[in-house]
Amino acid sequence: MRAMHAMNQTKGGPTVNYRGRLKVRNVVRLSCAPLAAMLVTAALTAGGWSSGTADANERSGPTPATLVTASIRKSGKIVAITTPYPPAEFLEKTGKIYTGWEIQLTNAIVKLLHLQVSYLTATNTDDIPSVESGRAQISPGSWTITAQREKIVQFVPDFLAGTQFFLSKSSTLKVNSKTALCGLSVAVLAATIEATAARAQTKKCTAAGKAKIDIQDYPTEAAVTLAIESGRAQVGWTGSPQAEYLVEQQPTKFKLGGKDFTIAPLGIVVSKHLPGLAKAMAAAMNVLIQKGTYARTLKRWGVSSGGIHHSAVVK
Repeated sequence: MRAMHAMNQTKGGPTVNYRGRLKVRNVVRLSCAPLAAMLVTAALTAGGWSSGTADANERSGPTPATLVTASIRKSGKIVAITTPYPPAEFLEKTGKIYTGWEIQLTNAIVKLLHLQVSYLTATNTDDIPSVESGRAQISPGSWTITAQREKIVQFVPDFLAGTQFFLSKSSTLKVNSKTALCGLSVAVLAATIEATAARAQTKKCTAAGKAKIDIQDYPTEAAVTLAIESGRAQVGWTGSPQAEYLVEQQPTKFKLGGKDFTIAPLGIVVSKHLPGLAKAMAAAMNVLIQKGTYARTLKRWGVSSGGIHHSAVVK
C-alpha cells in the first residue's frame, strides 16, 4: 500500500528517519473556494485566543520562539484549520472548543512560541489547500507525510500510525485484510491514505476476477461512522487510533476488523511560505518531548504506542 520511511528502533519506541520519502497518495487539491468554515477557539483557555508566556528558565536563553517567522512574531497570532478526527482533534460537546491529543500538543507548542491560535473547521479536502493559499498557517490533522504533499506544504512530525477496519457490531463479516474487501462497500474519509489504498485494492480485486469494491468517500470522519451505523456501507476504513477510539467509546455499536500494520509518520501541516514557523514548531515539539509533556499527553488519550522521540521539519 505504501513505502515506509526508514525507522530506527530505540529503547522505549521508534525514531523516524525522514531522509527517506514516503509515496502514499496524491493530495486532493481544490481551487480553494470560500469555505463554509466555523471559527472555534482553542481549548487552552476558557475562550478567545489561546496563548501563553514562557517561564524564567525558558527566558534565560535561546528558545523556540526566537525561530518564529518575523511576520508571525509581530502579529502574535496564527490560524489553524482542521477537520474533526477523534481522538486527535474534535469539538467538545459545546461545539465551540477543540480538544484531542494533537490539539493539546498544538496548544502547548503555541504557548512555547508566545503566540495565539484560533481554529477553523472545514472538510478534509479543504485543509491543505487552505494552508497553501494562506487562509490558514497550519493544519493539525494527523496528516500522513507524503512526497506529493511535501511539494506544497511542510510538516512537523508528531506521531506514527497505521490504518484499521471497523464494522457494525452486528456484522457477521470477517474482514482481516484488504483482500477481504472485494465485493464489499467501504466507507473512507476523502483525500486520505485509506481512500487511495481502497482504489488500489479494487483494481487488484478486478484483476483477480473478483467483484470490485464499492468505495464511498465522505467529507468527515463522522459521516464515515454514520455510513457504517446506518448500513449504507459494510466496512469503515480509517486510521488505527481513530478506529480504536471509536470502538472504545461506542462498543455496543461498532467492532474492530483487521489492521493494516504498515506504519507511517504523521505530522502538523505548515505553510511553505513560513519556514521559520515550521522550525519553531519542531523545536517546541522537541521541548515537549524532552520535558515529558508529549508522552503524558499521548498517555492521557491512550495513544502512547504512536509516540516519537524527535521531530524535524519535513519539507
